[in-house]
Amino acid sequence: MIACSVVGQGSVALVAQIPFILNATVRNNILFGSEYDEELYNRVIEACALTHDLEMLPKNDKTMIGEKVTIRI
Repeated sequence: MIACSVVGQGSVALVAQIPFILNATVRNNILFGSEYDEELYNRVIEACALTHDLEMLPKNDKTMIGEKVTIRI
């Protein structure tokens, strides 16, 4: 465990989450049912620093991921 402290004004909130991945493409996991907008999608990929990660996948953002999917890099 690392000890640290934060100094400042305002409030802080912690929101617990349970992550999960759909058995679908990376793109479909990112869109999560939303309509594909290329410009917005590319801005999100850049903002989340996913460009390099996607380039390492066999089919970029069209690579299937999920519980029972094996990806060889």
